Amino acid sequence: MSKIKVCGLRRPEDIEAVNKCKPDCVGFVFANTRRFVSDELAADLKSKLSDDIPAAGVFVNEPMEHIEKLVRSGTIDIVQLHGKEDEAYVDHLRRMLPVGVPIWKAIRVEVDLTRFGVQADEAQELSMELTLEEERFRYASAIVQLNSEIKRLMSENVFADCFLFDSKVKGIPGGSGQNFDLASLPTDEEIGKFYFLAGGVGFGNIERILRQRNPYGVDISTALETDGYKDPEKIERMVNIIRNYVN
Repeated sequence: MSKIKVCGLRRPEDIEAVNKCKPDCVGFVFANTRRFVSDELAADLKSKLSDDIPAAGVFVNEPMEHIEKLVRSGTIDIVQLHGKEDEAYVDHLRRMLPVGVPIWKAIRVEVDLTRFGVQADEAQELSMELTLEEERFRYASAIVQLNSEIKRLMSENVFADCFLFDSKVKGIPGGSGQNFDLASLPTDEEIGKFYFLAGGVGFGNIERILRQRNPYGVDISTALETDGYKDPEKIERMVNIIRNYVN
């Protein structure tokens, strides 16, 4: 069963919702996005979070000393990197942190297939109804190019404990909430470590993701919001779907 990460918590009400539904982990965003939380707010939220739910801190090109401070203060339990952090950065950061603190690295997957020669109207037809085989056949050239690019990015981030595949949209440094095609991802054997799928994971495609990829985990944020804020009913519904899914 895939693990569930609910990302972008920023209110006490959000903590109440996850304490009730018990996802496997949650995320606090320290990057400059609309879900940004300050150190003080994150610490307060973490103090209200159930002890059996670890919290990840989401960062983009953050000074290592700040990450270390948040880990050692107990505000976060997992480090999630979404910027241009390289192997040297990850290696140095790991030596700064207490032993055993997981470091996850986001691998951002291209959304705009027109970059690879796919017509715009075709790219918009990347339907949740297509199977992986149909996607690979229909967008063969784009898939091959994108697959190669993803493998290159993975090879540059071998020091990470876990990958998080997220959609890449120009001008947005972190998660975009948009889908990428699953066919572009390498196989589980090629990935070679635990990974989460993010970027546009929602109610319309979660069962397809579980059926066709069965990832170690899914990272969900935008789909669990109403008017820009986490919706307790949507969180509970999503957790129930994933926990009760039988492949």
